[in-house]
Amino acid sequence: MSAPVAERNSIPTVLFVGGLAIGLTILFWPTLWQGGGLVGGDIYPYFYPQKQFYAEALRAGEIPLWNNRTGHGYPTVGESQTGVFYPFHVLYAMLNLNTAYNTIQLGHYALAFIWCWLLARRWGLGTLPACLAAVVYTYGWLPTRMCVEWAALGAAWFPAALWCGESFLQTAKRRYLVVLSLVLAVQMLAGHFHLAFITQITLVAYLALRLLWRTDGVAPIILTQRYKAGAYCAIAILCGFGLAAIQLGPTWELKQQSQRATLGDEHDPGFGFIPWWYLGQLIQPWSYYAPGVSLDTPVGSSRTNSVEAHLYCGLIPLVLAGIGLFYRREVADRRKCIWWLLGALSVVYATGSLMPVAKYLPGFGFFNGVGRYGIVFNLAIGLLAAEALQRMIGPRRSWATSGIMLAILVMTTSDVWMISRMVQHTFEVPKPPLRYLPASPIREELARSPVPVRLFSRGANLPNLLGVASTPVYLGIGPQAYFDPQFKMPEPLPYDTNPTPEQLDWLRRAGVTHILNFTPLDLTAWPITQLVAAPDPFLNRAWGRNPNESFFLYELNDSRGRVYWETPAPTATAEITAYRANSVSIATDSATEGTLILTDLRWPGWQVQIDGRPATPLQVDQAIGPYRAVRVPAGQHSVVWIYRPTSVWIGCIVSTVALIVLVLLSKRKTPKASAALSVYGQNGAART
Repeated sequence: MSAPVAERNSIPTVLFVGGLAIGLTILFWPTLWQGGGLVGGDIYPYFYPQKQFYAEALRAGEIPLWNNRTGHGYPTVGESQTGVFYPFHVLYAMLNLNTAYNTIQLGHYALAFIWCWLLARRWGLGTLPACLAAVVYTYGWLPTRMCVEWAALGAAWFPAALWCGESFLQTAKRRYLVVLSLVLAVQMLAGHFHLAFITQITLVAYLALRLLWRTDGVAPIILTQRYKAGAYCAIAILCGFGLAAIQLGPTWELKQQSQRATLGDEHDPGFGFIPWWYLGQLIQPWSYYAPGVSLDTPVGSSRTNSVEAHLYCGLIPLVLAGIGLFYRREVADRRKCIWWLLGALSVVYATGSLMPVAKYLPGFGFFNGVGRYGIVFNLAIGLLAAEALQRMIGPRRSWATSGIMLAILVMTTSDVWMISRMVQHTFEVPKPPLRYLPASPIREELARSPVPVRLFSRGANLPNLLGVASTPVYLGIGPQAYFDPQFKMPEPLPYDTNPTPEQLDWLRRAGVTHILNFTPLDLTAWPITQLVAAPDPFLNRAWGRNPNESFFLYELNDSRGRVYWETPAPTATAEITAYRANSVSIATDSATEGTLILTDLRWPGWQVQIDGRPATPLQVDQAIGPYRAVRVPAGQHSVVWIYRPTSVWIGCIVSTVALIVLVLLSKRKTPKASAALSVYGQNGAART
């Protein structure tokens, strides 16, 4: 049969769908619309610290290529999840941190809904069935994953890429391939490549199946030149990679020197799988999400949790999709076989069953969270349920049929809303902890320090929000030095015990200046001076502690600080005069030549100048450790470390070239194709 014809969207329809997309965000996240915030999950330990640093750098007129607050620093672009070049992140420079984060999250929920609706409409589905598909996709999969920023940012562009591909196949207009390149690039610039990878492999499979198997609705000119059309699609995808090269290059560089360089304890691609027995959540969620249901796995096997293993699409859509397999009143759209195939494959892969082989394949072995492939299943069930509903209702529209579809839409929305409250690592609060940051006595005391602070504290990364560097760290992909036993502080970390001599030596060599603890430290065992012993309204809320519990802040005596001489002359001095994201300026004075050590991570791209002239950084040395060092002559000198990563500049050049190529290709005329499309349009086989 011919594929259903996609009708034009009227202005009232567009306004209705746009209003519904926004209205659903209000229904699911009302507190965020009222100025509240999120707590739990990775919000405060991971995403807020990096975004705060990013926002402050932008306001200072600097694109932060290096983050000097988390541990001893890491390449901001390479780590990627800051999304340094993601267009929507400019809001962090314009709004306060909490408002910007909420706006970007909710905005991408709306984008995911609208793009999925457009994809369903491109398939020929009506307005309300398309809304059902969008609800299943957006709100069946995303709300549980509100604890991770990347979920909404990546999911928003998945249906957009498929819409571009399907639009090109139906119309043969190359402008859709230009948009496809931009969509793929923007999704990768957002910084979390797993959903981007899932989008890419799904897109490639979808285009191949549409060109070679289920060709209903594909433009005749495409079918007569299907291999040429496939080549155009491949070029568009490659241009997307080229446009995102400014992000991809630094990430590839970091990957080669990170804990993900090889498989091991620090990197398990099987993490986050969906156990086969846990698929029962699709039909009986109240049993699987009940308290006491454990997802613990045997020692030595991959780990998972309720968020990574979550897969739910609503009971009504699941039933509708199943009925659609057998319903014969209306002839079924043969294209739906593609979505049954892709949906089934995604579920099998999400269980981790193929991981023993797949983890050795390019791309598949790079990412954690195999259960995330369930996003393909949610999109498939949404489209299949919407197609079945439209077929059962029939072509005639009345108040009764519209009422039935609207009722199904409302019931499905209620269903996924209730389930989204049952599986959460993140919760809304009317007064987010960030609101109390200006009143933090710990922050106020640390701001008085005459030297850049490096804080030793539990709760990795969260203390960065106080405006200081902190260690240890929490990074999804980070420099191997943070995971290398030779450079890490010997464990167990001394939060509730007295330190060993080796641990105290590590603190001094690492340039730690202050220590923050939940309980008082033994002043006879620690060489420290107490500065603050008081409750902290920000930290107590951020860590979920009793508001009246005290924190204990200490200064480490005889700390070497951020910069020091390896073997100093009696009167030698070294003082940091400027400390920015991409540069560090140091004034030195020494009667003899010596090795100056900056306790920030040594990394490709960091160059050093002495009195404006290039100098040679010292390489690996046991005494220096993983830090930066340079030999400085006797006398007074200005030493400046500047971060100029080659990977970023090469990526920038590749992205610029790809943009030029894309513009040239989009302007190229194709008279033959235009003429063929004109005839095709007169036949009315696939009007848009």
